[in-house]
Amino acid sequence: MTFTATPYKLSFTMMSIVLLFSLILSPNWWYAVAIAVVVYSIPTTFELRIEDEHLEYQVKLMGGITFTKVLHPSDIRVMKFELRGFAWRFIKIKQNKGLPIRIYQFKPENIDRYLLDFAKQHDIEVDRTKGYGSVSLD
Repeated sequence: MTFTATPYKLSFTMMSIVLLFSLILSPNWWYAVAIAVVVYSIPTTFELRIEDEHLEYQVKLMGGITFTKVLHPSDIRVMKFELRGFAWRFIKIKQNKGLPIRIYQFKPENIDRYLLDFAKQHDIEVDRTKGYGSVSLD
């Protein structure tokens, strides 16, 4: 099953503002504005495909695939299920080597149920925060 996430632009907006204010002090502050507009307007999509024997995580910039990571069960150390903010489901897949993969605001929203089934099927350690147990995994 394939899940996708298109992050809202708030994080890109904040990054653009920081970039703008850090570069506005330089003599070429118009260059900083141009960079901020370009960074803000780049369409980014994250995709997670759950197969029987592996997970495939892709980052797409402007429609083209720029990063692909295939995770086999032996590569995954733990899946951590958390609640962030007001009942936002957040999943962190920690790998044996490399940075963790964060799963947040993917559609359809029942991605955690599929990841939990994948973890149980392959005997991957699952860590849930205290409040996550009360969330329905439907």
